[in-house]
Amino acid sequence: MKNKKINKIYLFVTFVFLLFIPNIVYGQEIQIPQAVLNANYEYQEIDGFGVSQSADIYSDQLYNHNKREEIMDLLFSKDDGIGLSILRSEVGSGLNMPTIHPDKDTWDYTPYIPEQWVLNGAKNRGVETFMSTVWSPPAWMKTNNRIVRGGSLKKEYYQEYADYLANYIKGYRDNHNIEINAISIANEPEYSAPWQSCLWSGEEFKIFVRDYLKPTFLKENLDTKIIVGEEGSFTDKRLYQIYEDEKSLDSVDIVASHYYRGNPHVFENAQNANKKIWVTETSETVLSKTDFKDGVKWSRYIHDFLTKADVNAFIYWLGAAYKDNNESLIRLIDQDTYIDAKRLYSMGNFSKYIRPGFKRIEVTENPTGNLHMSAYKDDKSGEFVIVCVNDGQNNETFDLEFEGIRINSLNPHITNDKYNLEDFEKVAVNDNKIRLSVSGYTTITYTGNINDELIDNDESYRLIDDLDNWDIIYSRSDNWLLDSNNPYNAFDHDYSRAIRSKNSKEEIVYKLDAIRDFEAKIYYFKNLEGLEFQVSIDGENWQNIEYDYNLPRLTGGYWESIDVYPTSMPDDINYLKIIFEGGDTDWDKNLSSIKIY
Repeated sequence: MKNKKINKIYLFVTFVFLLFIPNIVYGQEIQIPQAVLNANYEYQEIDGFGVSQSADIYSDQLYNHNKREEIMDLLFSKDDGIGLSILRSEVGSGLNMPTIHPDKDTWDYTPYIPEQWVLNGAKNRGVETFMSTVWSPPAWMKTNNRIVRGGSLKKEYYQEYADYLANYIKGYRDNHNIEINAISIANEPEYSAPWQSCLWSGEEFKIFVRDYLKPTFLKENLDTKIIVGEEGSFTDKRLYQIYEDEKSLDSVDIVASHYYRGNPHVFENAQNANKKIWVTETSETVLSKTDFKDGVKWSRYIHDFLTKADVNAFIYWLGAAYKDNNESLIRLIDQDTYIDAKRLYSMGNFSKYIRPGFKRIEVTENPTGNLHMSAYKDDKSGEFVIVCVNDGQNNETFDLEFEGIRINSLNPHITNDKYNLEDFEKVAVNDNKIRLSVSGYTTITYTGNINDELIDNDESYRLIDDLDNWDIIYSRSDNWLLDSNNPYNAFDHDYSRAIRSKNSKEEIVYKLDAIRDFEAKIYYFKNLEGLEFQVSIDGENWQNIEYDYNLPRLTGGYWESIDVYPTSMPDDINYLKIIFEGGDTDWDKNLSSIKIY
């Protein structure tokens, strides 16, 4: 369908203290929840969102896929995908990926082609943050003399291991033109995994970063950030020895954790020491879903980590892989086929728009029902982002007021059962206030800029009928009623709409001299059929007119909302007729309002 006017969509959003704006309909007071965004209150800086694609066998899987460029675009392109800004890699140990240090006397920087293809493909698509994690040091450095099943780093090789990490960073910079911006000492240091793994205690972490790694990085003039943590549960308990030792703490830049157990919460010791906090791995290894409910569930997870744990970065485990569970955002089926799970696009509601350097700002987090909201801004560009996550089935409607920032318009980008990061028409913000609506199981990102020009609404309507009564219409057929039912809040708190009382052809007529244009707000159930518009000069001779409408917006319970307008209007029109007919039920179409120019 063709999009027309920039003020055509009535979307709706939130508030902080649950104040209410009263509207009187049918003798009852309707209370619209209120929300406030205050740009003066800032929280954490966002470093980015990412995946692990150049690790273990997964760079090989993507490299050998026939649609690898398309998949890379989906993951890393800001224009053609979700614009991930962080790529997590593995420091090759010699199992599945080669190591640069196969024995004490050998250094080998021969490029591993699949890994290099992924790294450079991400770089060419705009990724600027590359982090690497050690799953296991080379086997000869370890107490069990093998890469798998745990073991520890031998004490006599602490300096050798520090040199190994420094040379890895320098080697990728000098030989492969890849800057490693952050490096992690160990992946899940508490677990003797049957895959690449190495055990570390908190005391060993403290000694290694303080006495070996940081001094080595200083000696080599490396500014690569040092990451510690990365336990499987969301916790930083293994780092208490570092927190209690000032020199060790000064040697650490980022505290990281995975999320396979636990709940989002602030790592207070890290935050008090001004350390960045990253979620460097999370996924689900049991579930196997790709639908919209799974997608919005992951939107909520990301939201909770940003708002409840104040994390600076969020990294999903895998971008694309041959997995029949939820370990990847894209499920490879065979060399020619893949499934782009909804969680890919739900993550994109954050990663595509909240760019590195943005700061989270204050907004009402849970103004109503199952709706949760967070907001972000970039002082340099004037850009701001609001992400609304509705993980319940009901449509949620509320008003949003802006403080500390002047906003003229919002651009909605919607992911749900029907859409994947779909761009909707820009909507006007009037007097720094707007009413927004988020349908069930939906993630909406609103973007804008403080430099956007004021939208000219041109609201020179000569007749406005909200269908609160029958006073404004000129005539109507017999089988109409005004409906106040509102299941799933599908009608955006509109408690009076015209519907048929019988599944028959019914009409409503408006009379106004020299009608030039009109806009009708229609709700329909699942499918739109049997909607007609006719015009007349004298009220006796009628002609059908063609019409168009904006992109349908899901509301609740399979209802959708559109704004309908004529593609053209004849001259000297004095009568407008709206006709409902057909459809499976008498209530399948609702006339919510009409504006006539």
